[in-house]
Amino acid sequence: MTPMPDQKPINSNTLKINGIVELPDGLEMGKDYVIGARMAVPEIAKQDNEDGSFTYAHKGKLTHIELVTKVGTTYKGVAKGSKSQKLRWRIMERGDNDYYERVMEKLINNLDSVLQMLERK
Repeated sequence: MTPMPDQKPINSNTLKINGIVELPDGLEMGKDYVIGARMAVPEIAKQDNEDGSFTYAHKGKLTHIELVTKVGTTYKGVAKGSKSQKLRWRIMERGDNDYYERVMEKLINNLDSVLQMLERK
């Protein structure tokens, strides 16, 4: 679809969310649930639509979820994954990939101090 000469092409954005979350109880088939979720965005792909616009495909990775059941009870779940994945997701929630790299570099360079601080608690 080519835009009119006086129209600016419109970019589109998509979001694909992945992840498995451990729930404290099962769900019922045929019921609707309201959820709230936190996620990290580990990747954004840019695709040229060849009309002057782009599609930005965002990949989301679940880190936490809150599930409100049909009677209003709220359950909180934490995304499954290795401990290193969970640490990455938690750091990425606070910033972008550059922020993650800076935090990891500081953790690596100061690991002895961090471990001593944690052992005191």
